[in-house]
Amino acid sequence: MTRHIRSLASLARRSRLVLPSPVLQPPAGPNLEFVGPHAQASSSIPWVGLAVAGLLATPVAAAALSPDPASEERAAATRDLVSGTTADREAAVSLLSRLTRDPDGHAALLATGALPALVHVVTSREIDSQVRVIALGCVADLLAYLPARQPSPDTALLLDEIAAVLQARNDWGSGPGDGAVGRAHAARVLQHLLSQPEGHASVKKAGALDALLARSAELAKESAEEGGTYPSLAAVPGNLNSLNSVEEERALAAALYGLTGSELGVQDVLVSEETLRGLMRWVLSQDPLLQRAGAGAVARIVCSGPSQATSVADLGGFAAVVASLACSDPQARCYAAAAVRKVAQFGGPLAGRLAAEPRLVPVLLACVVSRGAAGDGGPAAGAATAAARKLGLAPSGGGGGTATSLSQAEAARGKDSVEGLQGSVRRGVQRCGLMALAAAAGERQLALSLTAGGAVEVLRRELAASAYAGELEGLARDTLALLEPKR
Repeated sequence: MTRHIRSLASLARRSRLVLPSPVLQPPAGPNLEFVGPHAQASSSIPWVGLAVAGLLATPVAAAALSPDPASEERAAATRDLVSGTTADREAAVSLLSRLTRDPDGHAALLATGALPALVHVVTSREIDSQVRVIALGCVADLLAYLPARQPSPDTALLLDEIAAVLQARNDWGSGPGDGAVGRAHAARVLQHLLSQPEGHASVKKAGALDALLARSAELAKESAEEGGTYPSLAAVPGNLNSLNSVEEERALAAALYGLTGSELGVQDVLVSEETLRGLMRWVLSQDPLLQRAGAGAVARIVCSGPSQATSVADLGGFAAVVASLACSDPQARCYAAAAVRKVAQFGGPLAGRLAAEPRLVPVLLACVVSRGAAGDGGPAAGAATAAARKLGLAPSGGGGGTATSLSQAEAARGKDSVEGLQGSVRRGVQRCGLMALAAAAGERQLALSLTAGGAVEVLRRELAASAYAGELEGLARDTLALLEPKR
């Protein structure tokens, strides 16, 4: 095996999944309906005001630090994948594994025919399994580029193979890491293809959807039993298999979030009770990416209709929604608030079941107070500070070593940036919480729970302290007007 293939472990260890940064603006407009499947038919359903690039953002490619190879080199690599010798093919796939990491180069690679050539390698069983795994990773990278996801015969061939990868068929269970690396790449492929409602039917037709649902339920159960908590892939202990298992699970969670963006996808998830239970396990996970994906998917299911919300409630899903309101991820809290708002609008028995959740009122009120759920700023502050550190705006350590390397002016700018991020994220959570609170105040059963839980006093205190401004103040006053007569 050549030196190109011996570098597989280092290629696989380079994480493609990172925590997205919080967004700096609350959502435009008061409508939270977009978490349901009928909001828009386009690719990415907007976030509830906090996430920038989606559940799983792609880091800046290491290849971007090097000069871009000439187009002739890209074309030669593409040709070698299909018609070159074994050594040529290994060299070509090694080169492409670096090039596909650069998002700016995806259009050029697509123009050279790299995608069908890579799919040819992935689906050719006579080619060495390690080469096929690296090629599959390249395909997953390229599919991050929207034009690469257009339906084609290559996509159909690829999806047939993806099902085999997840099920460890056709020799995929004997690849690197006993198939763990390949499964992680296959999960990323599905994550990208399912990010648009238009891709759902083709995934289902190829049989990859059944494999996705089964594998997701399996991993969700395993991770819930193990109780691992990984704020980043760098924190994952153990061997390469453990790392790729975490990456696979996160990508599958993102794929299910995308799947619930269509009516067809919601129904497919509801047919599989174990998959729905898996989503709820992710909601309760301490892994921030699993938590966010699970909360978003459950919120989309709840918002898609009363019968779908009832299916969630029947499996104890309302307790998971309430838990999301108090979780460490601001975006997950906004998803949960959207679900609460929709259930309040449904009213009737569903609203009664939600009102019976003992933690609902305190955690919902924690979303709307001016200092977050806990401590000095709560989870929103922690998320904003982490994002600022990634951007180089805040010291990464707790001591004075970093601070001494900064001038006073730089330190002041960093502090202002962190505080600005914290304030923006906090206001985003407040806005989502207030919208849910306003809807709940208009539903008799939920309103009674709110008044009994001290919502009137909390809103009065926040308004007296001028904690809200503009639209937030209007929402708070309207909610208070609904609740005060019920005391």
